[in-house]
Amino acid sequence: MPATPGKPVSPALQRRLDKTQTRRLVAAMLDGSELAIAERKTGLVITNPNNRRQGRIHIEYGTGFVTHDYTVSAPWGLLHGYEDQNGNDTPSISADRIINTLTPKSAR
Repeated sequence: MPATPGKPVSPALQRRLDKTQTRRLVAAMLDGSELAIAERKTGLVITNPNNRRQGRIHIEYGTGFVTHDYTVSAPWGLLHGYEDQNGNDTPSISADRIINTLTPKSAR
């Protein structure tokens, strides 16, 4: 987003303008939403202080590129050796499953 159409500006000035414009645009867009906006070196980080499990939105200065980072949790069952005391048929999770999930096939 150039400062003045048709007039070149230095890269350093353009970065400051991009940062300011992005911050103002996002603040106006999210006004009244109760979302938190934090400034970082390369962009803004938006979170919901009342529900951090929803993750974080990152918006890059200059490009306006948006990404959503969040953690997905998937229950697997009980670790092998911790048999289900309730008699449920909860699956047993082995060391092999843990290793295979966290280790790329090329590293094995």
